[in-house]
Amino acid sequence: MTSNLDSPKLIVFRFYFLSALDDLRNHLENADNLVEMKFLLLEQKYLEHLSRGNSIDALKVSCHFIVQYYVMENIEKDFLKL
Repeated sequence: MTSNLDSPKLIVFRFYFLSALDDLRNHLENADNLVEMKFLLLEQKYLEHLSRGNSIDALKVSCHFIVQYYVMENIEKDFLKL
């Protein structure tokens, strides 16, 4: 009798889950990838709000991203001036 931990579906799930964690760790080690991941998450959140008809919430998400992007651009410009 096999236990639930040895089921083929769980073994496949565990493999893909651990692979995804490795990919995530590799992306987080690079600051540019982190910015891209934040953008993709905010874009997904924006599109979910739009698809549900929550225009105001979608607008808040897009404004939040624009403000973050603007601040980061100015920080980088100030840093390069040093």
